[in-house]
Amino acid sequence: MDPKGPYRIARHDRVNTTWCALLKRAGYEAELEKGVEANRKTRAADTWVEEWKEGKAAAHDWVITHALQKDVIEGKVAEVAGVLKGAEHKKMVKEKDVCESRDVLFVPLAMDTLCGFGDQARSAIIQIAMQSRLRCRDLTASLVAGSLRVAMLKGLARQLQAHDVWEEEEEEVCLSFEGRRFFIYSLI
Repeated sequence: MDPKGPYRIARHDRVNTTWCALLKRAGYEAELEKGVEANRKTRAADTWVEEWKEGKAAAHDWVITHALQKDVIEGKVAEVAGVLKGAEHKKMVKEKDVCESRDVLFVPLAMDTLCGFGDQARSAIIQIAMQSRLRCRDLTASLVAGSLRVAMLKGLARQLQAHDVWEEEEEEVCLSFEGRRFFIYSLI
């Protein structure tokens, strides 16, 4: 088992929970972890959104990817945006047909650990801001993106903190100065 796995899942869940709360704040009916097909073991929707576009429900599915992947470092992908496009495409291939067969829109949303967004996520963020304005709510695209970035960074900070383990040994040193003893502890 990958020791970082639980932190990756927690980071994804933090972003998804924030997303659902932002959808609700903008006036959408949204629900976490709802399946498109009842008899299917996997679910297509991290967040289910009623009346997303043109009166149709949508299954939003987040993918959190790392910006510094091997393909970017080796120059196979020109920029981080290519990694995000690839992540969205991979989600689309996996889930789109199931959703379309149920007359549900599928919206793959990608974000990287450096807080960049894929094209679909950017469009969805703008749509939430526009919907918010129509319903006299206070969300802007900048506020939505900022909230998601804070959620990502909190999750990343927790992951980094969990791996910050120091094995320390102390060595006691005793000094005498004018009849007084001082103990100094140094790390080896």
